[in-house]
Amino acid sequence: MIMTFEQFKYYLDAYGASLRRWPAEIRAEAAAFLASSSAAAGALDEARRLDAVLDRFVVSQERADELRLIDAVVARSTSTPPRKRFDLFAGTASFWPRAAVLAAVAVLGIVTGTFQVERQTYDPASFDVAQTLTSDVAGEVSGL
Repeated sequence: MIMTFEQFKYYLDAYGASLRRWPAEIRAEAAAFLASSSAAAGALDEARRLDAVLDRFVVSQERADELRLIDAVVARSTSTPPRKRFDLFAGTASFWPRAAVLAAVAVLGIVTGTFQVERQTYDPASFDVAQTLTSDVAGEVSGL
């Protein structure tokens, strides 16, 4: 069986750049494919760089740090924020300006609604074609 690049890439992503971590039954086939493919060699180099970065990552072995983090997450997720009680006259300094603005907008709406706007209608019969053409010879339409 001949390995394809897609298969090689799959095993490379799954097991890393070290072929000794790969399943024993496909190591020889992978090594042969690697020797015959420059694309596979490039993919292996990229995987080696990724493995080197991952090898530098250190996981905290301190169980106490892990437990504190878990407790903090659980505490924040289960706590409910305090509810604010609505009081109409609490903070009257901010209530009355809002009420005045609301009243002014209402009065403005009423006054504006009482005026009737004269609407102009379009009469296709009064449309003058001669005004829209600049030249019959050139066939140009004015305004374009």
